[in-house]
Amino acid sequence: MYQLSCLKADLSGQYGRFVSVLLKNRSERQVTQTGGALTVVPDSVIAQRLNAFVAICLCMDDTVRVVVETDDGETELTVQRGRTLRDVLREAGHSPYTALTERANCGGRGLCATCGVRLETEVAPDHWHDELAERFGYPRLSCQVTVDRDLRVRLVDDKLVWGGRE
Repeated sequence: MYQLSCLKADLSGQYGRFVSVLLKNRSERQVTQTGGALTVVPDSVIAQRLNAFVAICLCMDDTVRVVVETDDGETELTVQRGRTLRDVLREAGHSPYTALTERANCGGRGLCATCGVRLETEVAPDHWHDELAERFGYPRLSCQVTVDRDLRVRLVDDKLVWGGRE
């Protein structure tokens, strides 16, 4: 019997989506879920297909490294995988907002475009705004970036409300 205990109770991110599909297609004897742990009976076809997934999952750390570049230098953060970049930056004291937009913003819903940052690590856009921003050289919305791997981020210091083209 395998127990995938690295899957936390929230089962977020790519592993959560995988587990959701797996649980939808399960028979009661093959796959069970208790809290954040997934148990798979080894003689099932599903368990045989999970061998590689189990190896990756058990070796995977739930934290990632985010390097924040500012005019004052770099700060390295260790953060929980699956969080939004906006929240990570704000909690670490590196707000993506300006003094004007710190209070006048959409709260991370991707509507106001005031939390723009430059991603030095390539991250595929998940939001229509970020696709256009990437194409035309504008900052990416930190509220629309999920931290699921190591990232290098540069804060946009020269913006009044929104960041300009690069």
